[in-house]
Amino acid sequence: MAYLGKAKKKDLFLVAIELGETVSEDMRVIELKQIIIGSKHYEDEFVKNLLESIMTERTENENLEKQTLAREIQLEKEAREREFQILLQNKEIENLQLKLECLRAKQNTFVTLSQMQQFEETNYLIDTEQNSEQIELDRVEEEEVNSENKEIWPPVNSFSPISPVIKIQSSTFIATQQKSEELAPIFSEEFIKTNVNACEPMPTATEGNKEIITIRSLASKYPDAIPVPDKTSKSVIHALLQTDHNPLVWLKNNAGNNGRLLRWALALQSFNFTIMHKKGKDNLNVDCLSRNSLHAD
Repeated sequence: MAYLGKAKKKDLFLVAIELGETVSEDMRVIELKQIIIGSKHYEDEFVKNLLESIMTERTENENLEKQTLAREIQLEKEAREREFQILLQNKEIENLQLKLECLRAKQNTFVTLSQMQQFEETNYLIDTEQNSEQIELDRVEEEEVNSENKEIWPPVNSFSPISPVIKIQSSTFIATQQKSEELAPIFSEEFIKTNVNACEPMPTATEGNKEIITIRSLASKYPDAIPVPDKTSKSVIHALLQTDHNPLVWLKNNAGNNGRLLRWALALQSFNFTIMHKKGKDNLNVDCLSRNSLHAD
């Protein structure tokens, strides 16, 4: 009867049923053993063989269930892998289509800008020929205004604190500073947000990058304000740009091995100016993208 000690409760339950005994699942193991031993059909060898067959069948069923579960898990894993491969292929196709769309957008933008530039140049030539007399009168009037502004705006010491500039016509102010013996330009201008196409190869995320775009735009809009080496005489002092972004100073001097930063560094180095860092918190006029008013108390 020692073999009954190795059997589980459900095995003993099935043995008792095979012997024709009335049992319930609520009975304990010791109760099932007593019912089996006390059965009128109990024979030691017969019960032993019956128990072994029941245990063998149970083990086979458990192994079969484990194999079935493992197979289901494997099939689900393979299905997920196939689904992932399909999603990956679709994503690669979407990325390729996006690159093609960006390339087409660049080409269309280039063609449009070229056409606009040709149109503006043609109109400029036509207007110049038709209004040559008016242009001459405007030039004389501008020289008179510049002469008056020289007395209003004397040369500024670059190393002294800079006060906000009263807004006047940018063209008049720039022309006056251009003709000064000491170049100390101060720019006080409200810069609008620059909308950059997502396909364009330029950074736009941070304020530092936006200030780079601002400096480039300023140099393109007023080329005489920031002297270029081939247009600068020996008597002109280099322009001084003050900014609250220290990375711009590093970018002007050294861009390292980063190709994208090197492109911007070379673009800035084409102009003859020096970048000086000042804290924007204490000097609001050096932060051209500051939301604070320059005239705040």
